[in-house]
Amino acid sequence: MLQILGSWCPNCMDETDFLSGYYKKNKQKGVEIISLAYERTTDFKKSQKALQPFQKRFTIQYSVLVTGVAVSDSLRAQKALSQLGKITAFPTTIFINKNEK
Repeated sequence: MLQILGSWCPNCMDETDFLSGYYKKNKQKGVEIISLAYERTTDFKKSQKALQPFQKRFTIQYSVLVTGVAVSDSLRAQKALSQLGKITAFPTTIFINKNEK
């Protein structure tokens, strides 16, 4: 799964709470989750600092990566995930089949 989120987003918090528990229960079955964080700034250190309490609060055990693209950037999808086209809502979750189907 690819989770697109922001630590500032209340709905992302709800989804992350669910996904964190889901991952803990299912990682032994081969489930993988990677999160891409769109924060309010392009400053990596500030974004990383904003994500730390978020990760701790939800005891996230999967990778959370800083995109380096601000959530306010209208080209945010093209800059981080060009094949996506656009991100219309936060959170967005993309399911990827390990067999590429």
